[in-house]
Amino acid sequence: MEPQAERLFYYSKSRDVKPGKGANEFSSDPNQYKTLLGVKDWRKILSNFYVSPFKWNGRRWNSVEHAFQSAKINLVDPRKAETFTLDSGSELGRADGLAARMQRKMVFLGPKELKKWDSIKSDVMEDILYAKYTQVPLAARVLLATGDAELWHSPGRAKAERQYELERVRDRLLEDTPLNVISSIMNPDKPLKKRKMSSPRKSRSKSSSRSKSPSRSKSSSRSKSPSRSPSRSKPISISDDDTEPEDPEVISKWKDELEKRRKRAKSPSRSKSASPSKSPSPKRSPPKPMIAQSFEEIYKMK
Repeated sequence: MEPQAERLFYYSKSRDVKPGKGANEFSSDPNQYKTLLGVKDWRKILSNFYVSPFKWNGRRWNSVEHAFQSAKINLVDPRKAETFTLDSGSELGRADGLAARMQRKMVFLGPKELKKWDSIKSDVMEDILYAKYTQVPLAARVLLATGDAELWHSPGRAKAERQYELERVRDRLLEDTPLNVISSIMNPDKPLKKRKMSSPRKSRSKSSSRSKSPSRSKSSSRSKSPSRSPSRSKPISISDDDTEPEDPEVISKWKDELEKRRKRAKSPSRSKSASPSKSPSPKRSPPKPMIAQSFEEIYKMK
């Protein structure tokens, strides 16, 4: 019999209680969520209504809900869709996520538009969420601190829904985030020592020259982190990058966890590439974009 999965619930009006103690939640070991204990109303931060300005599709948004509803309305009326942005200066654009949700029926979507929206809305949501969690450090810290728990959205008496898009964004963050940062998030009580800033080393002999040695170059192993995805070069700014963990067991744990997540991934575009030791590596076709890069492209997506 498989052990019961960790489950965390959230919505925009969640009570600020300990992880595992919320309604319908389950945790075999609440101590694994120490980071969440130090963040007030962490469940509300996971909500799409949470006000945390970020950029997506070349525009600024006050919440995930603003961007999501605007993308849907844009299928019918791009002018009205623009009023959801912060750039428009409108009252709606500056309001909270609940106000954006209330305007979800601003326009009428016919059968054709509804069919189109149903085919792309999951990818649209994941793309917007990724933009938020890579630009808002506090939100990224909270999401990573949920570990491998199932994430459920339960707005009051409405039916609870598992948030697969948010879980996939968490997996992508784990791939992009340096292991030392993940360690500091999952173990906030453990002291971290600062890594010394790079400085010229004292040469062992006057005749030695680092520049003449082909084995020593700026492209040394320090410049490449095995935890980062080869397709993404910029990690998110959650903590100081010049810290290093003191607990190798934590690093080993999260390496194993990351490997499991990559094997579970169903999407070919997110699967881990072949090991560098295997040569030659098979030629891969360029990954299919998850979402249109502009509102105009949404019409062409299927």
